[in-house]
Amino acid sequence: MHKRNEDEFLTAPKQQTTWTKEQVTELLEKELFEFQRFELPYGLATPGRDRSATANAILPKDMTGKTYLDVGCYQGFFVIEAMRRGATRAVGYDIDPENIRKARLLADCCGVNAEFEVLDLSRDAIEAKFDVVSCLNVLHHVGNPLLALEKLVSVSRETLAIEICSITPRERRRLGMSKLRGWFLNREPIIYVNPAIMDKNPLVKAKVLDQKFYITNAALENLLRDHHTQFARVETLPPTFKERSITLAHRRRIDELTVFVAPLPDDAKSFAAAAMSGAAPGVAKAAGLLGGKDRRVLSLNELHDSGEVSMPKAFVHGSFLRHLGHSDGAGPFRHEVLDCIDSAKNTTQLLLWLPPEEIQRRSRDHVARRSKDLAEDGRYGGSVQHDLNFYFNSEERVRQRYREWIAASEKQGVETLVVRAADWKIMTPDEWDSSARPG
Repeated sequence: MHKRNEDEFLTAPKQQTTWTKEQVTELLEKELFEFQRFELPYGLATPGRDRSATANAILPKDMTGKTYLDVGCYQGFFVIEAMRRGATRAVGYDIDPENIRKARLLADCCGVNAEFEVLDLSRDAIEAKFDVVSCLNVLHHVGNPLLALEKLVSVSRETLAIEICSITPRERRRLGMSKLRGWFLNREPIIYVNPAIMDKNPLVKAKVLDQKFYITNAALENLLRDHHTQFARVETLPPTFKERSITLAHRRRIDELTVFVAPLPDDAKSFAAAAMSGAAPGVAKAAGLLGGKDRRVLSLNELHDSGEVSMPKAFVHGSFLRHLGHSDGAGPFRHEVLDCIDSAKNTTQLLLWLPPEEIQRRSRDHVARRSKDLAEDGRYGGSVQHDLNFYFNSEERVRQRYREWIAASEKQGVETLVVRAADWKIMTPDEWDSSARPG
């Protein structure tokens, strides 16, 4: 009989089962449990693979006070284990109602108050947020893995664990792919689409049409680290199951955030520098810069590159123009500054107001410098000029860009203070909007 190593597993507080040994035995005789091995009361267990190594990799040893979500939970092994490790709440979602029925049976048998619900990750919304979120061997089966990933990111508070199928030697053989091609592809940041004619390929040793995508570790790391700036650190853990690696993403957590925002990056940097230097004492006070030592205002790239997961206080400057008004079509509106704000418990946002004619002049200068830099690198700068011309070609459009940004910030629960560049006067958004209107 397999026994878990108590040095690796934390099973306290111990759950009390109301089931008799005869009832547990009858459950094992009547129901088919496979794929995941469960340790049941009275030293009994279900058949299936031991996933304890995976549980140790993705779950904290002590989950006291934490919440946990497993998307694609199958029959609930990781959800039950999270409760055994002290989680205050553990939820499992699966698309198969039969898996949910069995998961509830196993949880009741183990004396665990876990929650299980039917959910289609591709279609259904996830309402609540959880400290620890896992999605194991699911993304490569869904119709739109990027949309599914957006949902998982949006509901994770601390860590997100994803186990994926990439082009490993095992999968390469199943695909009938040459060793050289598989070796090369698996090292690139790609999502490989499974051809629909795969079942006609005589080299294929198993039918794999149910698997739509193969996502390499490099692709998943890039998506989480560079396309979702909420994550401070992303690591790939060694495989514990079917040669499939686990990507563990750690969300940045900032207690107190102050963000200096302006239309253009140079203006945001200068705005922060004025507050730091004492040129704008009222702004420095509102930002919480007075009386502190070794204060430093970081750019978004510097914050991202720091790799710090937990930060008591942070000062950041950024441009609200970047990606404003654009969506990737696969998920909700996203912006790097808003991603940063999403990582903070409390945020103070200071928004620099420049007169429309001044912004238009600065945008033309920015376009000229940017186009020159791109030309020297052999790249085309027309898109930069087009974007800035579009956003700032009239006074009303300038004001509208500001209103859109304030509204986007308010949706994340952030109150904005608008600072007039001419005299550093601090205004509420309503005061600014009234003063900004012609006449």
